[in-house]
Amino acid sequence: MTRLHGWCEPSVVLGSIVSLFFGVMTIVGRLFGYIDERGYATIVLMISLFGFLNMVVLGLMGCYLWRALENTKRRPLRLISHIVEGQLPE
Repeated sequence: MTRLHGWCEPSVVLGSIVSLFFGVMTIVGRLFGYIDERGYATIVLMISLFGFLNMVVLGLMGCYLWRALENTKRRPLRLISHIVEGQLPE
């Protein structure tokens, strides 16, 4: 599998790490009593989870779209370096 081009891959990895860190901090805050509101931790974790999944799916779609773009540039299928004169074998 080819790598993503340019800045896409590091930004997805960084976004995933930030989302994971934010989710872990929310769980720790809830367990140690820093977050008192009911439902806040659940909503934050769900938003982080679906945001992370959204980034992953969009990254995969971007990778396939990039490949499709590269394949539709009307490049020749073969390049002929030289022509050999002669008869075809029968």
